[in-house]
Amino acid sequence: MIVKFWGVRGSIPVPGLNTAVYGGNTSCIEIRNDETIFIIDAGSGIRALGEKIKSSYPKYEINLFLTHTHWDHIQGLPFFSPIFDYRYKILIHGPSMLGKLRNMVSGQMGYIYFPVKVEDLSSYIDFRELESETIKIGNTKISTLYIYHPTACLGYSFEYLGKKLVTLFDFEVDVKGEQIILGDFFPQMLRIVGKENVPSIDDIIEFAYNADLLIIDAQYTKAEYQSKKGWGHSSIPSAINFGIKTKAKKIVLFHLDPSRKDEDMMLIEHYIENYFKMKGVDFKVYVSREGMEIEV
Repeated sequence: MIVKFWGVRGSIPVPGLNTAVYGGNTSCIEIRNDETIFIIDAGSGIRALGEKIKSSYPKYEINLFLTHTHWDHIQGLPFFSPIFDYRYKILIHGPSMLGKLRNMVSGQMGYIYFPVKVEDLSSYIDFRELESETIKIGNTKISTLYIYHPTACLGYSFEYLGKKLVTLFDFEVDVKGEQIILGDFFPQMLRIVGKENVPSIDDIIEFAYNADLLIIDAQYTKAEYQSKKGWGHSSIPSAINFGIKTKAKKIVLFHLDPSRKDEDMMLIEHYIENYFKMKGVDFKVYVSREGMEIEV
């Protein structure tokens, strides 16, 4: 599998000179294997991916997997050019929203916001709601698990030819499943998924265990997280520690804070690299960048 990053930011796109190295587009990842292309999330990065697909990908069925429906993860969909092409069949998979996934995603294309409604698009679009389950597309096994966020949000595992890729964003590592069940955090998530579907942290570790590549939410520094607990995102140290527990072979820090400039990210990246070098540990942690490709 080849993984390419088309958008790595959280919250809002931040184009400009200060973000040119790591990129300013919101969440979008492309996964390619010998059979097909999968897309995770439709943030603003999906616009450029759509142009690439139309120019170089010979198949007309696209599987788009949404982690959740917060705007930074769906805002690029109206600008994804295959949706305007009658030749394409686009299957949009996402967390169960009690039968409302289609409404949640297409609401941003209501005529008051956008000049073309979903009903008027030329492509065939189908919405498929997922819970914590496993499906197969071709020879790729795709597993899902609810993770800790203010609304229903799915982690994904892609397994193909013995390789495993796991995505955990948006995900707050330091909230406990018991706290969600008791109503201390994320009441909307609890209403949608139900107590029986709130995983323990051990369940999430097992889900990601021994991944060849783990892409994980790491929006905040340790200091920033102190005032943002319950916002649904992890600190960089907590994300790395979680990755170590899963025994992932490579970790990519994702969902970068929009306020973080390139120079800030470079300092963080150098600090992480030097920390593990000082400890004498051969552990691979990367900060995601637009255009970065990793072979799994």
